[in-house]
Amino acid sequence: MTIRSRPGFPRTTHRDRGLIVAIIAGVFGFGGISAAATDIARLLFVVFLVLFLIALFVGRRGTAPPL
Repeated sequence: MTIRSRPGFPRTTHRDRGLIVAIIAGVFGFGGISAAATDIARLLFVVFLVLFLIALFVGRRGTAPPL
């Protein structure tokens, strides 16, 4: 099952939502909330970077595709 957006209504990703929450919290001066949102974003970035590097190195060890 795929989720399609309607024309003219772009889908927002979790990254976009997190950015919006962090910006709004920063504007209103909720330091704890904006710091928590920043820490979560930083943690997710590191986790996905590590997963990407693992997938990159594991993929290089595979055999070449048949021609």
